[in-house]
Amino acid sequence: MCENDKRGTITVANPAHLPGSPGRPEKVPMPARVLVVDDEPAICSLLESELGRREIEVETTGNPEQALERLKENPVDVVLTDIQMPEMDGLTLLRRIKTVRPNCEVIVMTAFASVETAREALKCGAVDYLTKPFSVRREVIPLLEALLEIPADTEVPAPARYSRPTSRTRTPSRASWEGGAPSRNC
Repeated sequence: MCENDKRGTITVANPAHLPGSPGRPEKVPMPARVLVVDDEPAICSLLESELGRREIEVETTGNPEQALERLKENPVDVVLTDIQMPEMDGLTLLRRIKTVRPNCEVIVMTAFASVETAREALKCGAVDYLTKPFSVRREVIPLLEALLEIPADTEVPAPARYSRPTSRTRTPSRASWEGGAPSRNC
């Protein structure tokens, strides 16, 4: 018997069949699930490839009606949808997703950005609004990591961090710099 504990984990109530289990509940990681809805096959392919490398389960479709049917059958954590599609626009899809799966996060993508569509998307429940072309590695992956609580990629070195002096402290000496760079007072 399994229970959903928190997004990304399942608590196994009877793990006696698992090797090395003393019989207490154990956390088993669940892969994040993303549905990409875009009528451009190249965008679907790119997102499927890049997100798949991050061990995110990705489904793609170019048909918004098919996306709604998939959501009814199998919930996902996040939907990335284009705004301009022939069968149904992305804002209508967003509204319908929120009626079918109110807790599903939706990110809207468009090559035809405007303040009005951005405002409408956010008002309808989108968590973000991306303009095409976008960088999957610099924009989409960090956004999904934050939404899905996925650990950041360890292959990318973290930027050097150092503290800024406050009004109560004096300028740090060279020995107190972290990351090898001086603090800036800006």
